[in-house]
Amino acid sequence: MSGKLILFLLFGAVFLIEGISRSPMHRDVAAEESCEEDDGEYDSQGRPTRVGASKPKPKRKEADDDWDGVEDPTDEDYLRYENTNQEGVCILERGKCPSGEWRMFKRRNESVCLKIFGTIHKIDDRTAADICRANHNARMMTVDSQEEREWIYTTELGGNTTYHYMYVAGYRSRRCKNAVCTASMDAFEEVDRTADHRFIYSKWEGILNEYYDFEYSNCLAMHVMPHPISLPNFIRDWPCKQAWLNTVLCGVTVM
Repeated sequence: MSGKLILFLLFGAVFLIEGISRSPMHRDVAAEESCEEDDGEYDSQGRPTRVGASKPKPKRKEADDDWDGVEDPTDEDYLRYENTNQEGVCILERGKCPSGEWRMFKRRNESVCLKIFGTIHKIDDRTAADICRANHNARMMTVDSQEEREWIYTTELGGNTTYHYMYVAGYRSRRCKNAVCTASMDAFEEVDRTADHRFIYSKWEGILNEYYDFEYSNCLAMHVMPHPISLPNFIRDWPCKQAWLNTVLCGVTVM
């Protein structure tokens, strides 16, 4: 009887040991990496260096031109001037002129920065406008005061006796487009939208009504050196398509 009991206990012990050996062992599971946002987890290009880091807010782009530190105009800024002229939007920010020989003048509604550009070869009116656009997206400008006229005479190109006339903004009005017209306040139109045309259109040397390429002289030119500044009248009509001039008055609007 005792032998059977011992045998039974032995068999029970074997089954118990085998059951324990077949059971899955407990393994430690590594904790998942936290995805909470930490500061400084971005590379030099602003990209997150690990999963879970949110993208930093983009910085406003700064202009990489002659006005270091001046931010590029926003869409809102452009909307103010989108109808300035048909050739493009021309604005600056923070009351600042481009570097170089630009000069700021206060006009009727806003301020402008002016500069005279010139070429060795003769140019027509269209090329003159292209030259302005190529320089800070400027446009052709008119002359709005005696102060501006006197400044022109102090510049290298405006006071140069080699260049007697210079392109300025202004085009023959519809009333005079296809007809002989006399000097008057409404013979030509003010086109740069910044000036008071009452100044320049009271300074006619004369409207010559010359006829070239099937049209009258529809553009405007300013008489500069050696024309004495003491003489009050200094503008005349000028052919648009003839490459006869070397200089043009360009300008940008200042906010």
